[in-house]
Amino acid sequence: MNTWSVEQPRALKNHQRHIDDRSVEVPASRCNLGGLLYVPPKPRAAVIIAHPSGISRLSRRERFVAGSLARAGFTTLLIDLLTEEEDEVREGAHCDIPLLADRLLCAARWLSTTGGADALPLGYFGVGNGSAAALVATAIEPTRVLGLVSRGGRPDYAGASLLLTRVPSLFIVNGNDPHELAANRAACGLSPHRRLDVVPSAGGSFLEGEALDRVTTVSAAWFTHWLDPVFALPDWV
Repeated sequence: MNTWSVEQPRALKNHQRHIDDRSVEVPASRCNLGGLLYVPPKPRAAVIIAHPSGISRLSRRERFVAGSLARAGFTTLLIDLLTEEEDEVREGAHCDIPLLADRLLCAARWLSTTGGADALPLGYFGVGNGSAAALVATAIEPTRVLGLVSRGGRPDYAGASLLLTRVPSLFIVNGNDPHELAANRAACGLSPHRRLDVVPSAGGSFLEGEALDRVTTVSAAWFTHWLDPVFALPDWV
């Protein structure tokens, strides 16, 4: 069964303090990508939030998710996979999955060297087409990432990488979008290490009601389970 329910682990409830972020530039092929880096005290692991646009790091929604993961104990890099100029002038750039995957791999390498997360287990959090990019990047470098979360994504856009990727993956979907729901349900059926979480009240932005709170809760729990080797396994996995 690929649907599941979750109660926030007690360990995550103890991280309620504010975590400051700092702007960073991540070198990629022929450009620098803008990002925000959150580093909590004594981080347990690292997460890269990958968004296929040039301005997502300015979004209150994405910053809320990044801050929530940081308060849960994860060094978190919120990265734009396109530059602002590419976002404006390159029609369809956000659908160039190979390009987005290459940019994500650049961000992962930067985080493990310059970003100070070289000794930390790593997870990917893909938003929209950033989810397909995360699956492709994981297929290219399968030992780099231990856990993956997709929010509002189309995993079928990852092509053959959807079959090649074995990393434990959580697909969070908007229950009001039948096409997105069908694509994510099909992706979950391809591996026993994939789970589907349907947010019935969510729209495309996941801003309705408590939808975004649920996204951060289940994502933090998923990453805690798969990235933190000392954390007790929860019953719901």
